[in-house]
Amino acid sequence: MEIFSLFQDLDLTFHQWKKGTNEMHKHTFFEIIYITKGQGIHEINNKKYQFKKGDFFLLIPGDEHAISVKEQTDFFALIFNKTYFNKENLNQEKITNSSMIFKHLELFILNSKYIKQPIFTDSLERTHIELLITNIINEFKNRNLFFETIIQNSIIQILCLIARKIRTEAASALLANGANAKINEILFYIQDNIYDNEKIKVSNLALKFNKSRNHFGNYFKQNTGYSTKEYILNYKFNLIKNKLSYTNHSIGEIAYTLGFTDENHLNKFLKLRLGMTASAFRKGNI
Repeated sequence: MEIFSLFQDLDLTFHQWKKGTNEMHKHTFFEIIYITKGQGIHEINNKKYQFKKGDFFLLIPGDEHAISVKEQTDFFALIFNKTYFNKENLNQEKITNSSMIFKHLELFILNSKYIKQPIFTDSLERTHIELLITNIINEFKNRNLFFETIIQNSIIQILCLIARKIRTEAASALLANGANAKINEILFYIQDNIYDNEKIKVSNLALKFNKSRNHFGNYFKQNTGYSTKEYILNYKFNLIKNKLSYTNHSIGEIAYTLGFTDENHLNKFLKLRLGMTASAFRKGNI
């Protein structure tokens, strides 16, 4: 299967396809597809979705997809890497914290099972996203003063709307499986503070949510099927794999940000779960 990479931080392309199917492929970047004309089938990770004018699709790194066109289809593809939101790439006029953006991108990857395609079906949501996408298209085309900042702000608004959508779907799925409503708040708090070991200590979590340590532990396992420690370590494990696969962060930096004492500590953790070191895993996923 062909794998496509992006050799710049951001790009916007327009495509016009007649009847036919492009080959299944995957890529190492994020992609937002906006259908402006036509209809057909979009296959993503072995699931088929009918599309029509006005539909949006979100593809995350590693997704496999192909588009089968029933009638001439026009669409825009907005593609970007995580590096687009590096601090040095964020314009000074913007006040958005880049760490918040990274959390949204990680949320997409680690909660991809909750992404329902097309991603926006509500008419108000679609209108809002269409305005933002149209704004990005116009700014790319005209390139007037401050166009880069305006594009960044529009993309960040889209990411926030998608993150909210995924969180809503995740909360609904937990409730449908019989979980208590409070557990959503706890899980989201852990995910939002996964880089702060002090905040996600079981004793501090129990204090935060007004429960005794024992009661908190029993409540958490009853509603998730995992102990608090297991859930946190599993979440960190998936974050590590994501960072090794899709970022150029050093192994030492990854270890530090996720609360490991050093690179050796991280490697011991991975060997227990993967049977290999961080560098070996990264080489196998290049």
